[in-house]
Amino acid sequence: NRIQPKGFDVAASVARISEPVNPVTHVSDLGYFSAEEYAGGYDDQQVTIAPQATRIELSLYYQGTSREYVEFLRDQINGTGNTLASPTPSGEADAYVIQSDPFFGQLKAWGNTIWDLWRHNHGLDGSGVAVDGIVPLAMTEETYYAPLVLGVTSSPSVAIINQPYSWDGLSVSGGRSPYVYAVVDGALPNGMTLDPQTGVISGASTSIAIAYFTVEVTDASAETATVPLQIAVQGAYVCGACHRAQGF
Repeated sequence: NRIQPKGFDVAASVARISEPVNPVTHVSDLGYFSAEEYAGGYDDQQVTIAPQATRIELSLYYQGTSREYVEFLRDQINGTGNTLASPTPSGEADAYVIQSDPFFGQLKAWGNTIWDLWRHNHGLDGSGVAVDGIVPLAMTEETYYAPLVLGVTSSPSVAIINQPYSWDGLSVSGGRSPYVYAVVDGALPNGMTLDPQTGVISGASTSIAIAYFTVEVTDASAETATVPLQIAVQGAYVCGACHRAQGF
């Protein structure tokens, strides 16, 4: 959308036939880009990320186009084009402002740069690259993930000796799945295990104690997060009055 080179003066864009165009109204709009965007230039873009986003996927595309159009752009930027008539239908005296404009005269090298890029992406420079038609070509992609965080939805419940126990209160967010869980400090109560894929702690403890331990989660990018936990194992409750009533 005619994002101007860094430092371009938007006030002079009308005279240079290069004012920005609003993509909604499709008419010239000198206020469409902010002063900060002009100061940063074409390579400085800012995007607000949603507060609950867990990952960001970025793709950089090269928009392929026809050979004739790229040759046209190359010649116009180089100042060697002769396909436009002066004065122009819109009233400008000179259709090739770039040939005499002090600012755009510094950008003539972009003509050959655009042409060389098109030749490379269409395999005409011996690189072996081939792009059919004028469809966009994904040049590079990157994915960024939110920081890995390990927490709990509830504290571990009390276990009873020699009775089945299961707790699935671990909660992981961010990072990149799949996740792997492990005990990295301390130890689970005797007779209990941690499922490395689900994070569920289960089993039947064989001794009364309070176990202190730390669970670590590792994601697919080898990032880690930990949470300290404890599980209390108590003895089975015996009702003395109930036993007496039954003759024990």
